[in-house]
Amino acid sequence: MTSDEGLSSIAAYFEQDIQFSLHSVALIEDAISKIEKGTLNKWEGTGNAFTLQITPELVLVQNEFENDLSSTLSLEDFRKALESWQCLLQISSSGSRLP
Repeated sequence: MTSDEGLSSIAAYFEQDIQFSLHSVALIEDAISKIEKGTLNKWEGTGNAFTLQITPELVLVQNEFENDLSSTLSLEDFRKALESWQCLLQISSSGSRLP
């Protein structure tokens, strides 16, 4: 995947830009699906603190305030991280407690 610093950037992106929005997760999942099918070449979105760029090979998470706090990872690794964040949000919204 990436270094610990890079993972911190990904975690910060989820926390600060996606936050508790399952809708945002769904939009990103849709973009990933279209990119994988070849119906979309690239997707980009800017949130509260980060810009996310998705291509068929890589995902770039760029901090808009501190350029040295950006991360690049594979589309597959980003998808796994996004799915984990989605799972956490679903558990949180259902009122369930983590073990």
